[in-house]
Amino acid sequence: MSTPAPAAEDQPFDPKAFPKDLIASQLKLAELYAALNALQAKLPWCRDAHAGWPAEPERWYRPGRPETDGWEASAAETYDGLWKALRKAAAAVQGHDHWSRCKQH
Repeated sequence: MSTPAPAAEDQPFDPKAFPKDLIASQLKLAELYAALNALQAKLPWCRDAHAGWPAEPERWYRPGRPETDGWEASAAETYDGLWKALRKAAAAVQGHDHWSRCKQH
């Protein structure tokens, strides 16, 4: 006969032993962030149509921007959807029970 393994709650708490669902949530958050960053790199600098402004060489913080027609409706919808999913994923990671258990121990 073998001795049964101790239950998970009988084990000492290890703050570095992240639960699998937390790791999956963190991976999803990183993937969403990468997708949003890639989309932002492709989009024009301004969401709405804008005339832009010329560069001002004596002001190092104002390099100038070209004129833009803004984003297409489909790009704006994709961007908004990614932001919504990113906020939801971030809330899942930050609000995970593991963090409250870390505070308790």
